[in-house]
Amino acid sequence: MNTPNLRVNADFRYYAPLTEASRKNGLLSGFESFHMSRYQFAESWFSILSYSSLRFNLLESSSKGNNLVIFLAPSLNYRLTENLDLGAFSTLIAAKPNGASIDSFDVSTFNVGPGVIWSISRDISFSPSLRIPVWDAHIENISFFAIMLARVF
Repeated sequence: MNTPNLRVNADFRYYAPLTEASRKNGLLSGFESFHMSRYQFAESWFSILSYSSLRFNLLESSSKGNNLVIFLAPSLNYRLTENLDLGAFSTLIAAKPNGASIDSFDVSTFNVGPGVIWSISRDISFSPSLRIPVWDAHIENISFFAIMLARVF
C-alpha cells in the first residue's frame, strides 16, 4: 500500500533446514510474516517507522529452540533533508520456547537509541544506529552499534 502519507510493505518467508546447524537445532521448517510501515504526518517533518515480524518455527519435540518469535522495532523520525532523517529507535524481541505454554514468552532483548536513516534510493536505505540495551539476555555490553541495510521504501 502506498499513499502520500502511508506506506506499508509486507512479505511472507519460508525457512527450510538447509544447513547442518539448523538441522542440529531441530528445525523442521519455519514461517515468518514481516511488515514495514511508515506514516508521514501531514504538513510535518515527523514520521513514524515500524518494522515487525511474527515467526513460527516447526521444531523437533526435543529441540530447545523457540517456536514463536515476535519482533517489534518502532521509531520516531525527524526529516533533516529529502533523504536524511534522525530517529529515536527501540527494539523488542520476545520468544516462546519450544514446549512451553502459550503464555510463557521470554523477552530476550529490549533496546533504545538514536540513529539516522539515509534513503540512498526509493528502495534502499542505510540506517546506522546506537543501540543501548535496556534488557538483553545475550549481551553484557552497555551499548553496541547496529547497521541495517534493508529494502524498505
